[in-house]
Amino acid sequence: MSYSDIFKELCRINLGIYAPFKYILPSRLRVYEQRYDTVVKSGSLKQSDRERNLQVLMRINLLKRLESSVEAFRITLQKIIDKLDEALKQIEEYEQHGKQKTVDYIEIENVNLDDDNWLDDEFALGGSIKINLADMDIISWREDLSSDREILSKLLQDMLKVTPEYDLKLQTLQELIVNKLCNPINPGNKKIIIFSAFTDTADYLYRHIADFAKKYQLHTAKIVGSDENKNTAGLKNDLATLLTCFSPRSKEKQLIMPDIAEEIDILIATDCISEGQNLQDCDYLINYDIHWNPVRIIQRFGRIDRIGSPNAVIQLVNFWPNMSLDEYINLKERVENRMVIMDMTATGEDNVLSNESSDLEYRKEQLKRLQEEVIDLDDMNSGISITDLGLNDFRMDLVNYVNEHGSLDAVPNGMHAVTFASSDIGAEPGVIFILRNINNGVNINNQNRLHPFYLLYIRQDGEVLVNHLEVKKTLDILRSLCRGQAEPIKEACRAFNQETKDGRRMEKYSRLLETAIRAIVEVKEESDIDSLFSAGGTTALLDNIRGLEDFELIAFVVVKDGGQRV
Repeated sequence: MSYSDIFKELCRINLGIYAPFKYILPSRLRVYEQRYDTVVKSGSLKQSDRERNLQVLMRINLLKRLESSVEAFRITLQKIIDKLDEALKQIEEYEQHGKQKTVDYIEIENVNLDDDNWLDDEFALGGSIKINLADMDIISWREDLSSDREILSKLLQDMLKVTPEYDLKLQTLQELIVNKLCNPINPGNKKIIIFSAFTDTADYLYRHIADFAKKYQLHTAKIVGSDENKNTAGLKNDLATLLTCFSPRSKEKQLIMPDIAEEIDILIATDCISEGQNLQDCDYLINYDIHWNPVRIIQRFGRIDRIGSPNAVIQLVNFWPNMSLDEYINLKERVENRMVIMDMTATGEDNVLSNESSDLEYRKEQLKRLQEEVIDLDDMNSGISITDLGLNDFRMDLVNYVNEHGSLDAVPNGMHAVTFASSDIGAEPGVIFILRNINNGVNINNQNRLHPFYLLYIRQDGEVLVNHLEVKKTLDILRSLCRGQAEPIKEACRAFNQETKDGRRMEKYSRLLETAIRAIVEVKEESDIDSLFSAGGTTALLDNIRGLEDFELIAFVVVKDGGQRV
């Protein structure tokens, strides 16, 4: 059974176990909506919408675990089957005894899809939801639950046939280890790091690599960010001990653990150590599964690609899915492209800061680069670092603002704010432009993750300080400049009004906007750019002006020199 065949089977399941709201009788639905829907100023967050999103998340989770390892996929299938059995048993008991009985399940909130272990803890996130079975269409629910159980049980039986000796991915990993030992890339260096996104996969690899490695007099350790760490060297299983004994030179083992002679040769770990650890004694890193966020792959490699490495050569090995990258990304897109994050705007609309198709294309371009070439970690302009640490903090700022002040839909384009420069946060005098692209063809190489929105910070002399690919840097500066400023800064506004004759003389800012747009699409139409600031409409959006019709000005923040920002 191929990866695509398994995906087709996953598309057949209903996952009604995670969406009982769908089966509430129409006559009783209002009662539960009043109980569990969340009302905010600009609308309501429907529990039914949350459950539909959870169904999408579960399909994504299954697809990710399948790509990681057959064991992770098996474990997740079994967990879902167990939950189905429990629900079916509840229905049977209710029908037999006729007693009032409720279905208890866990609400999922604030899920970060880049955290691949978000469902490891028995799906326990959020708060409890209770629905009385007497208020449900249990015939339809049982039918869907039973159908899912049949499909998933068949998949599980097929997966159980893949024993370790028939697990081609595991066998390939063992071959890589032997080849590295027989053909070291640095003399005498036997150390290997193996990364997986999932604890279940890390457990599976440790069970089958630890004994295998003993044949070659190698010690293995597993680090999964919990009390389940293990090792074969007889060491303590705390993080510090295992990492120090794996990378004794970088961790200065001779100073802090001089009496311990044993060392770890093979380290199997989850992303709990993908950041903030210096492990440059190692020269060989394997990504056993590919994270959909390419930055996570780069962060993993950064554990050994560090200043002070004693190795002349270091190597990164990626296990790519057994299919073309286009097919792989397309599977994810088919699963995820209908997902709507209702919690972001409370209006039932898509998150304005997340363009899903653009994000998928962006990640595909970066994953292709990782597949085909060596990426320079300092290559900031490639777009690879845009997703570093994610943009969730800024999204939550938006959520909180909308919840408190209502929707921004009625705010007109072209609004501006004025503040003072601050060298402490890297805010030099200039302008931060927020543009919206209205022509998909402009997102060259799909590198702008905020497409169709573009942020660009330009200095007052026309030099681009932060280009439109370095989104997080610009947002960090904007947040520091503006957050908490509920009222205009009078001194800054007065200086701007004097400079522009109360907005009548905007030539300087027209030129800066021209430079900003030219930095993105390399066009120059000065008169049409000027019209963006003038009353009575703009010619910059006319179809016969090639390039300039691609953008509209949403807002801009003027950063003035002088004064003291408060």
